[in-house]
Amino acid sequence: MITDAYSKEPSGVLTAAMCYEQGSDHFDTLILTFSEPLIQQLVKDGSITPSNDVLGSINGDSIIYRCKDEAHTAIVKIGIGAPRAVCNCEELVQITGAKHFIAIGSCGSLNSEISAGKVIIPTRSWRDEGTSYHYVPAADWIEMKNAGKLQALFEQWHVSCVTGPAWTTDALYRETPDAVAKHQKDGCIACDMECSALQAWADFAGQDFYTFFYSADALEESNWDPRILMNSGELDPARALYSLAVQTAKEISKD
Repeated sequence: MITDAYSKEPSGVLTAAMCYEQGSDHFDTLILTFSEPLIQQLVKDGSITPSNDVLGSINGDSIIYRCKDEAHTAIVKIGIGAPRAVCNCEELVQITGAKHFIAIGSCGSLNSEISAGKVIIPTRSWRDEGTSYHYVPAADWIEMKNAGKLQALFEQWHVSCVTGPAWTTDALYRETPDAVAKHQKDGCIACDMECSALQAWADFAGQDFYTFFYSADALEESNWDPRILMNSGELDPARALYSLAVQTAKEISKD
């Protein structure tokens, strides 16, 4: 376990403000996606339109899109994996001034009874990644602070979902049978690559963070079932999560 990376110092030697200028558009809430196909489909549907600002990177730019149904909310594609996702959030605060972040994406199910496409709200996450240890003190778990609020909203909207702990890992190809069995024993129902680090960043930075997934593939001790991962079956649950994110943004704006 990384035990000595955390510091209470408010900023690093290098900051996002040194690398990025403030954008011309301001947004209260940002929906974070990892899916280019979702962005393309939402553009095709007319659900989002380009803002004046871009999250620039040597790896390629991500346009920040306005959400048609919520004036002060935007959606942007961020990098996969904890280090890049958190860096992107630091940069997006500088560009947009956003205070609320809603991350949506797919996850691997660790429970075979959770069907493909099922909505999952992680209640806490096992920190099997390195980024979070730079933002909050070392510990195995981090609590997802707005999980209860999301669950209450989804119940109000009659959205079928499951809740439980997640396992956030840096190493996609080191999800070994022993690791799967361990985290199943710990009660984890899902595996992802960002949520523990994004929550740690939000806790450190004083940002308001929400996240929920849809189940894509399934991990068991002895085999991997891709189910809808990386095929057209992902698009419908991804669009459903986007709609839920917009509804959540509307609720946040009332606070």
